[in-house]
Amino acid sequence: MLDDIDWGSLKHAYGRATDTRAHIVALTETDPEAWEVAIDHLYVAVLHQGFPEKATAPAARVLTHLLAEGDIAPGARAAVIEYLGAVADATAMAEEEKYWRRLLPGLQEAIRQSCPVVFSFLDNEDPRLRNTAGEAAVSHVKTLALAEEKPVVIALLRRWADHLPTNRARWVLRLGELGDDIQWFLTHPDTDVRVCAALAESVAHSETATDIIITALSDEADRLRQAGTPEPDDGPVDSLEEYATAVWEASTRLYSLADLVSAALARAGFHRIAEPAMTIIRHSNWTLVDTTWGPLVRAAFPTHRRRRRRRAVERPVGLSAVQRDVVAALVANPRIWDYQNGNVSSVFMDAGLPFERETCAQIARES
Repeated sequence: MLDDIDWGSLKHAYGRATDTRAHIVALTETDPEAWEVAIDHLYVAVLHQGFPEKATAPAARVLTHLLAEGDIAPGARAAVIEYLGAVADATAMAEEEKYWRRLLPGLQEAIRQSCPVVFSFLDNEDPRLRNTAGEAAVSHVKTLALAEEKPVVIALLRRWADHLPTNRARWVLRLGELGDDIQWFLTHPDTDVRVCAALAESVAHSETATDIIITALSDEADRLRQAGTPEPDDGPVDSLEEYATAVWEASTRLYSLADLVSAALARAGFHRIAEPAMTIIRHSNWTLVDTTWGPLVRAAFPTHRRRRRRRAVERPVGLSAVQRDVVAALVANPRIWDYQNGNVSSVFMDAGLPFERETCAQIARES
């Protein structure tokens, strides 16, 4: 199959895909460093930032064939299965976005071929291969092209959630994403299991689920506060490293602070989560503007957003006590005042606040 494809006629994110063939071949050989380079190429060039290219579907078809024939090196199989799941995620996106429709037929054909091969690893004796295949299977059946396979995956994940306690929270989260009824997990003794169940859209109107989300948000806010927000020029280097580590650990968990913020705002509104929101605003940094403190600030000033980009923001009037507390939290956090960052400035504009720290400090001090 490698030789049947005219790689030079295909493009990836950096030009002609003439180098893709060699990277795929490397995954059949015995050099772990070459595997790493090859997987990097697949994610960075062939599926750039999760967006499909013309070379994506042909590469996926070849990888599927090699995996099915047992030609992928054993140490590289999990990475290849995970990549096929990422191609399925890209296919789901292409099914909803008109921009990618020209690539959709090829992508759908590629995942139709990869689906049974991924499924064949769902009972593998190697836990890593089995779990990776489970994640990739979920990605496949989220697509319109393979929606008919969803009941099979749901039935499997139910068994895993019931009988495999090590990864129970993960499978409950995936069951929720697939639309399964997971209400009985809202009372599970494990915190992560309860939170993963509460994030499901099927329980969005459950007050129990909302309470779980708010409690989890408060816990994550405390975690962020304990990590601290040192100035880049202040304190020992290890304090900065501890902060970075805490942020990284939060990003690698089953659910992120951003997931909790989004769910809490959708289900409870700002006033109910004001206390953890203030902590998050005080202890975030500018890099979290789009996912955590930015949405919280916008939610705290909903009426001011109507004036977005109409004119330069001066001094807002009629602020509530909670809104003044939000302004005070912004002023207290030096790590968010990046005056060169357009995303940061747009948060202040949407909230009807001047993007000037001293002016905001004066607003916070006003009775």
